[in-house]
This record gives sequence, C-alpha cells and structure tokens, in this order.
Amino acid sequence: MLNKKLFRSGEVVAVAFSGGKDSACLFDMLLKNKSSLGITLKAVNVEHGIRGETSVRDSEFVRAVCDRAGVPLKAYKLDCKAFSAAHGYSEEEGARIARYECFKDAVQSGFCDKIATAHHLSDSFETTLFNLFRGASAAGVTGISETRDNGRIIRPLEKISKRDIDE
Repeated sequence: MLNKKLFRSGEVVAVAFSGGKDSACLFDMLLKNKSSLGITLKAVNVEHGIRGETSVRDSEFVRAVCDRAGVPLKAYKLDCKAFSAAHGYSEEEGARIARYECFKDAVQSGFCDKIATAHHLSDSFETTLFNLFRGASAAGVTGISETRDNGRIIRPLEKISKRDIDE
C-alpha cells in the first residue's frame, strides 16, 4: 500500500501530522515501516488557529502520540485568519500556503530531509475535478502528484483510497 519508492535509506522523513485519521494512518504506517525503509521518522504539526479549541486538542493529541512513540516533533502555531486577511486569501487557501511555508522551514532548518503528507487517491480525484470545473485546459486537468518542491514533499498514500485508509 505504501509507495516505498519515495524513500531513500538514511533520510529523515517528517510526517505532516495534523491529528486527523489520514495523517494518523500515515504516521502509523511509517512508524511500523521505518526500519525496513531505512528512514528516521519525525513529525511536523501546524496549528492554524482557525478551528479554536478543536485544533488545539488535535495538536495536543499529535504531541502525545509522538511522545509515546519517541518521535521528535516540530510544532508550529499560526494565526492563519490574520495571515489570510492580510494577503487577501480565503482562510483555506491562506492556511494551505502557510502550512507549506512551515514544511519548507522544517526542511531548510535541517529538522528533516523531506515531509510526507497524507494526500490520498480521493484528494487527487477531488483536485482533478476542481481543476476541470475552474476551466483548466486539458493539460491542467490533473490531480496531485507523488512529489512536490523537488521531492521535498512526498505523498506516499497518493494511490490509496480513502476507504482503505478508513479501514
């Protein structure tokens, strides 16, 4: 199920761990397979400041899971409402942009070599439809790719359905 070709032995891979079931599934899969993949596992959590106490509890859950598993965590706390308003973005778009800036920082600061996100097949299909409905050309009607930012962002669940993740 896990796309193992995205990993190189000796790498430090940080899971983008929100606390939701998709990222928890990815965290669990990588924790169980880190030895066979030859990777060091870490985690990155971004608390966007959008969902109030629910988001704070998710971040506390992530910290507790990482502590129990002995996995180092780099946590970011942002005010994406203010960031989005200041730059004219919707909250969702602003949160996405800010989240990827945190991922970039985690790599550039030396915390990890790459970030693994829990994007899956349903996300890719949704992206394809979004691109189609917003009027993209035939070349632009694509889903998400397995990698982004020169391989610094990887999506090892990209070929896995949401149903498989739920199971």
